[in-house]
Amino acid sequence: MLHNWQARFSLHMNILLLVFIFVIGTTNAFGHGGHRIIGRMVWIMMNKHTRNQLIKLYGTKQIFIKFSSWPDLIKADMAWRWTFKYHFINAEDDPPVYCGLYGADTTGDNLLTGIEHFRNQPQSVESLSFLIHLLGDLHQPLHITAKDHGGTRKMVDFMGRKVSLHLLWDTALLRHLAKGMGEEAFALSLLREHTIKNIEIDDIAASVREWAHQTSMLNCQIVFNPNAGFDKQTAEVKRQLFLAANRITRILEIMLSE
Repeated sequence: MLHNWQARFSLHMNILLLVFIFVIGTTNAFGHGGHRIIGRMVWIMMNKHTRNQLIKLYGTKQIFIKFSSWPDLIKADMAWRWTFKYHFINAEDDPPVYCGLYGADTTGDNLLTGIEHFRNQPQSVESLSFLIHLLGDLHQPLHITAKDHGGTRKMVDFMGRKVSLHLLWDTALLRHLAKGMGEEAFALSLLREHTIKNIEIDDIAASVREWAHQTSMLNCQIVFNPNAGFDKQTAEVKRQLFLAANRITRILEIMLSE
């Protein structure tokens, strides 16, 4: 049964929330913008019943959106350090030669088991925020591969400066695409460009693993492919943001259907 989020959080968590809203709300940097943009699309796409259930937990749309990037903010905190490995898979692939979920442990701490862990927790701001966030990470190709330490050790040229491949896909391409636009306007533009699908899911865990495999293949097709041009990269960033939102929406609708 769902309860108001304020009754579910300790004093420590309430203080953390206030600090979190202040810090994120007073910065102009995109930083964790990808997750917030996904959250904005989810809020628009979900059905009325699911939105009402989330309002009971989060209170407002803005708090829901801000919490979509919260797991990244707190993962370095010692109290939350145990969640750190849940943000990536570290598949033993070798893009662009071959890609896939080779060596992906189905029992240890990784993105796949993290999603399962929070999906099976009592529904709360904490568990749903992690679930939404990790499903977003699942659609960033460099959160899947162990190659070059998830792309953090591979430097590339972008707009006249050197950035890591991971930073390019996490932040730089998104900032470039959304330049001059607010997050809400950019989210709406993604919804106009793509077709929302009513996704059929019989087994959430199986679907999540298949989505992870699909994301991993992008490391061979585009991310580490020297022949994939800038247009393909930017188009794929937009597509992955939309796919994440569409799939998260469907999972939330299933989980909050009662």
